[in-house]
Amino acid sequence: MKAFLILWFALTLLAQAGAPPFVLAQWSAEKGEWNQAISHYSSALEYEGPSASVYYNLGYCQQQVGDVGRAVLAYERCLALSPRAADARNNLTKLREETSLPTTRTLANGSPMFSAWLSRGEWCVVFFVASALLISSFWWAWFASRRHVRILLFAASVVGCALMALAAWIIGERQCEDRLAVVLAADQSLQLSPFPTSEKLTSCPPGSVVSIAREHADYVFAELTPGNTRGWLRKDSVEKMVSP
Repeated sequence: MKAFLILWFALTLLAQAGAPPFVLAQWSAEKGEWNQAISHYSSALEYEGPSASVYYNLGYCQQQVGDVGRAVLAYERCLALSPRAADARNNLTKLREETSLPTTRTLANGSPMFSAWLSRGEWCVVFFVASALLISSFWWAWFASRRHVRILLFAASVVGCALMALAAWIIGERQCEDRLAVVLAADQSLQLSPFPTSEKLTSCPPGSVVSIAREHADYVFAELTPGNTRGWLRKDSVEKMVSP
């Protein structure tokens, strides 16, 4: 019996050693070992690249250990890759309500809400598909002999042109997302100037979203969203929302 237990334990260790980080993270999360799960999910992102499912699970684990700033960041990155991830959106909304963080609109002012139905990568796909539709429809319409076929193909080319223009405009509008960042460190405040002894303007609790305008030494000049309060924050206290 003892030999069997030793063999079983050894095989378990070998299986875990050869398992991918995402699987190890799931095992750890199922046992409630949140910090270990966070470490494995972070490794999965490092080796496998950005993933909506990994960011969602990472945010959930960070939420369990009370790391509000990093949980918000992970959920926001999940939604940037998969805007229709209802679980991530619900968890993020609940987390903000529990910590009294304001609801944040990540779209540029004036951008229609439907532009958030797709990720920026998906809008790029729409642009290229619309471009192909425009070119192919116009090409075949030029050589089509029947009048009604030419009319349909020209109509398709017009639709392709409109979709291409819409996708290009939305992609351009959403470039502002590259400036968004989440406050991770506690006891942070917007300051009047980029110096340690500067006057504090307003507090920025972990999970707050800011829009970075420029950098100076160890500080960034940012605008707290929502609202228009601007000031300086330590660069090491924030991390950009766009996944690296």
